[in-house]
Amino acid sequence: MKKTESVKTCLDIIPVRCWSSAAGAFLFENGSCMDIFRVIPRDLQNIADDELEIEIYQFTKILKTVGCDLKFLSMKFPLSLARQKEVLCHHRQLAQDEARIRWLDRQIRELELAETNISSQHFYLAFWGKDADTLKTVRDMIRKYAATGYRPLVEDIDLIQKIKVLEKLSNMNTVIDIYPNSDADFVVGADYMGGEE
Repeated sequence: MKKTESVKTCLDIIPVRCWSSAAGAFLFENGSCMDIFRVIPRDLQNIADDELEIEIYQFTKILKTVGCDLKFLSMKFPLSLARQKEVLCHHRQLAQDEARIRWLDRQIRELELAETNISSQHFYLAFWGKDADTLKTVRDMIRKYAATGYRPLVEDIDLIQKIKVLEKLSNMNTVIDIYPNSDADFVVGADYMGGEE
């Protein structure tokens, strides 16, 4: 018996049709909607036990109360130190002291090494609704229950970052700078913006 080979495209995996400004979410072909929040990371090594328990209770309340599909996403993005390198290269061009030039060369090499070996990990909460009204209700409930502590558990991210997260989900091998105000902000994910409703 021959094994049938199925090639899946990114739209088969995540069938996003377009971004809807009215709903503030991505629309799927079947009419359902999806939105993404960023989970604010905590220093679990130095957090007090009481604070940790409160945050666990907050997440538990969200998971038990919100009646929709929730997914926690963990993604690693490359560390972008291009701006720091530009500043050091600019100062190197202006420097006239040989010791300072050697020191700047060393700093530039350290940045290049850090860029290739270090990645930053980000956590996201993706949630779905069968329509825009359901998604709005779910979004409001998550915001309400996630904001009861001294610091909220999740925060909104802008559209460009949401598109970058979807691009990374669709193709794990892509190198995407997740930080805002990068040079390629409006190039990545331009196809999601095409059919705005």
